[in-house]
Amino acid sequence: MATPGIHAFILCLKIGDRHTEPDRKIMDFYEDIFGSYLYRYLIVVFTCDEQLRCKTLEEYLKDPTEDVKSILEKCESRYTSISNIKTSKSKKVMKLIDMIIKLVDFNDVKPFFKDKFYNHIESGNFGITCQEHSPRKIAKLNNIDGETGETSGTN
Repeated sequence: MATPGIHAFILCLKIGDRHTEPDRKIMDFYEDIFGSYLYRYLIVVFTCDEQLRCKTLEEYLKDPTEDVKSILEKCESRYTSISNIKTSKSKKVMKLIDMIIKLVDFNDVKPFFKDKFYNHIESGNFGITCQEHSPRKIAKLNNIDGETGETSGTN
């Protein structure tokens, strides 16, 4: 658990899969744990976007299942896609990192807290702080150029 708390929930949904009752139950489970406020911190990432072929993600989402539609409405349509093909990942990862940064700003840098456990972690000296591992620094640590989204190839 990162201190000072959760800044984003990432829900990954595979493009082409029908989202079924077990998928809905998983979201219900997380909503039971974190409450409906979790949607303020949720970003939906559609994986395997290479399966869209000539479609855009927006075209794909014109006719979503009721569950996907409900999730997207609750999280104010914060979504993106990512490919499983290595050559196109860097720009998509940078877009996701940018979405997380904007989400943190949107929430006034206030992390999501559910209970005293997070406050306990925050008050203790359990290692590095959240500021040391901000999305911008993570991108830099992974040698991802913030302008182009390309990796430099060195680690």
